[in-house]
Amino acid sequence: MKNPDNALANVFTTSHAFIIGINEYEHFSPLNNAVRDALGVADVLREPIHGYTVHPPLLNASASAVLDLVEQQMPALVGPGDRVLFYFAGHGVAQDSEQDGTPEGFILPRDARSDNTDHFISMVDLRKAFSQLSCRHFLLILDCCFSGAIRWGTSDKRSLRLFPKKIYQERFDRFVADPAWQVLTSSAYDQEALDGIVDKPLGTSRNAAKGHSPFALHFMEALRGKADLIPKEAPDGLITVTEVYLYIRNKVEKQTLALKGGFRQTPGLFQLPKHDKGEFLFLSPEILLNLPSFDPSLNPYNGLRSYEQADAANFFGRDQVVDKLSAFFAHRRFCVVAGASGTGKSSLVKAGLFPLLAKQGYVQMIMRPGTRPLEEMSVLTSGLTRNKTVLLIDQFEELVTQCHDPEERIAFLQEIDRLLGLESPLQVIVTIRADFEPQFMDGILSPHWSDARFAVPGFTTLELREIIQRPAVQRTILFDPPQLVDHILEDVQNAPGALPLL
Repeated sequence: MKNPDNALANVFTTSHAFIIGINEYEHFSPLNNAVRDALGVADVLREPIHGYTVHPPLLNASASAVLDLVEQQMPALVGPGDRVLFYFAGHGVAQDSEQDGTPEGFILPRDARSDNTDHFISMVDLRKAFSQLSCRHFLLILDCCFSGAIRWGTSDKRSLRLFPKKIYQERFDRFVADPAWQVLTSSAYDQEALDGIVDKPLGTSRNAAKGHSPFALHFMEALRGKADLIPKEAPDGLITVTEVYLYIRNKVEKQTLALKGGFRQTPGLFQLPKHDKGEFLFLSPEILLNLPSFDPSLNPYNGLRSYEQADAANFFGRDQVVDKLSAFFAHRRFCVVAGASGTGKSSLVKAGLFPLLAKQGYVQMIMRPGTRPLEEMSVLTSGLTRNKTVLLIDQFEELVTQCHDPEERIAFLQEIDRLLGLESPLQVIVTIRADFEPQFMDGILSPHWSDARFAVPGFTTLELREIIQRPAVQRTILFDPPQLVDHILEDVQNAPGALPLL
């Protein structure tokens, strides 16, 4: 357990916050909430848990004032052991670049003119100025229209697919020790950003005031603890900028898509060229920082064993399939998880679905048919209550391959049929190899089978890459040489049933 007041203060000399908010424009329409957003963010960052030195916010600033801050004041104040957060709320515009036609973004100070771009401040120039800073961690936050245009000239959006599901102390140490240079934007390169949340359909006033812009509102919520999303089963008190991004994007996209008029606002997260293996971090005010150390005796790969619920933190590559299975299961009493051998059916249910059901309060029971399935079933179901319960009958094909008593097989299938007919909260899942399905589809369970079938897809290249890399990423292990990952992929990518080998 660490003291949340100094866990990050001990590794950075100073945490600087430079904040700009512009409502009053001389030649563009005024905004309602940019100044309020800037002051609100400043207040959050001053809280003891974050402990930023918040320099006097620039409000309704001119181009000369913004450039003086970026080019003169910041380099003089920032040192090598510092971290820096720069926040801008105001107008933004995008134009096609004269060089290659890609979108070029600009932030607009108070005195910007639509007929003269001299006072536009280029996002390219901002990046160049910031790159001169000597700090180890830097986070640029742009809450303005077309802010995603800054991605041109940066590294592409970071690979969220390789982010760990659980942060261990060793990963935290790497995050703070290595350079983290990242950009969080409120909108895509071709999108406007809402200045406020409207109460009526779009068309009259997209910028109707209601306290804060959606992006700023959810950014402040994120820093007050709501973005502590990893690990899913229990917050750890650490908020990475990746978690901040995921929280804000989920909120802002849903909020804007619910508005009429086809409006959409999509926040983004990108890397600047000086970024390495670090991650910009915040601490949660709700939970003491509690990061376990990785047990060096544990292999992050399960080998030939299927993944159990206890292995959920090391189960990778199937997030989208788990989400689809969860939605499928939610509306069915009976669920058949079918797929070819080697597609990870058992792991999908036990390490993917079951952790989600545990958070929903499900009582979970697991069995395999084996040689005496009816006896095992009777023991498990004898104490059924009115609580939500899920029964997993794993490797259902054992009813054929191991149970050689035809009468027992029939009685077992009849018992499943009887349980499904009860008015109870019991739901049943079976996992089965697809080549054994024909032996059950037309029998006792046929009335349930066709609508209950969830086909487990094969693995995409990206999923296979996750399975290889993410356990190592989580453990803070590197592949040497990096091309080793590609060699492993080549060995297994086109081999049916290669998952156990992988």
